Amino acid sequence: MKKSLFTALVAIVALVFVGCEPNDPNKLTGIALAPAELSMIPGEEFRLSVSPTPSTATLDATVAVVWESSDTTVAVVNDKGVVTAVGYGKANVTATYGEFKGVCAVWVKTYYENLSFTNAIVWDMDTTAFGGEVHEITTSDGSETFNCYLAMAELWLCADGFYINESGYLDGSELASYITVYAPMWYGTKYLNPEKGGVQFSLGTWKLENLPADSVNAHIGTPGTLNEEAYMTYMDYALQYYNAGDIKMFQTYLGLIGGYVNYPAGWPVAIQGATMRTFEYSVDENGEGGYSYSYMPDGIVTEGQWSLNADGVSAFMAGMDYNYLKFRELPVDDTYSWGCNWLFNEDGTISWGDEYVMHWGQEVVYQYGELPTAESPKMEPLHAPVMKIDHPEIAERIEKQLKQRNTLVKK
Repeated sequence: MKKSLFTALVAIVALVFVGCEPNDPNKLTGIALAPAELSMIPGEEFRLSVSPTPSTATLDATVAVVWESSDTTVAVVNDKGVVTAVGYGKANVTATYGEFKGVCAVWVKTYYENLSFTNAIVWDMDTTAFGGEVHEITTSDGSETFNCYLAMAELWLCADGFYINESGYLDGSELASYITVYAPMWYGTKYLNPEKGGVQFSLGTWKLENLPADSVNAHIGTPGTLNEEAYMTYMDYALQYYNAGDIKMFQTYLGLIGGYVNYPAGWPVAIQGATMRTFEYSVDENGEGGYSYSYMPDGIVTEGQWSLNADGVSAFMAGMDYNYLKFRELPVDDTYSWGCNWLFNEDGTISWGDEYVMHWGQEVVYQYGELPTAESPKMEPLHAPVMKIDHPEIAERIEKQLKQRNTLVKK
């Protein structure tokens, strides 16, 4: 009896000690996919990777990973984990390894929906726009005063991945979009401030707002607008010149709409204010690469608020703290040419599918960072170049990189 009791106690103690043994820290407890979320455009491909949980665990290469998409009309995945975007929407891509599963949420969006604006360039400045008077402007902390013009600035808000690099060349994405804003800004040239150097009061908040005609406020630009009657009239003229074989006049009317050609006196303006455009990188038959762009904008930016900081991706750029931007597209696809239902006929001419009807594309809202709820910060100075004034040789080189053309990238 005593022996049996002793044996039972030993068994219980053994079980207790076994139960208290620490778990193997390298034991596989799950798998994870990288990235866990993926944003794509139709036709794009991306290979997902599988990693063990914890990271110190190992995966057996002889065990096959089984891949599956929850919606093959949105995205498909092959046995190597390569995801191909098919149509718009959301699909969950699941990888199964033994008893473990990992999931990646895949959103397939349009080109425009995938954009994010994170940097800015002060491209040009017109110091005569408001009379050319010199004013003393003091920083918000009262530490410095600069002699400045109230100038009209041409500001580029650049999509993430598109920038001017440290060598002064356009760089980054093959498709590169940017928003052009014209707004007043205090600008102190190096000639007005010989001891301090040139300065631009570009840091701080900016916005798009319709102001009275006689009102001028620094950092407030005009929202994008489109005069449909004038727009359709000029597009019809462009079509007629194209059909007549006069490509130069065809391009002239597109340039008129897009702001590259000055309007004759008294002619109504088709597009005003903030617009978005897209560059496309390509290599010609001589092996020389460069960005090309269209006379026509991709669309207009009807609302906007953003804040710039000094943390740009290169010395030529400013960074962004936040932005809120609303874009309205002039669609270019198999049905529309800049919002017009042009039919391309077999004889090489163009005709109207539905005459003089303007078609808008999608409306996209961009938001980066958190918009402030308190009073906006005051304007601060930035010792950074205005490209066409401070670095005319770089601006000229960049403009040579841009090869004007009269067709727009289909996205």
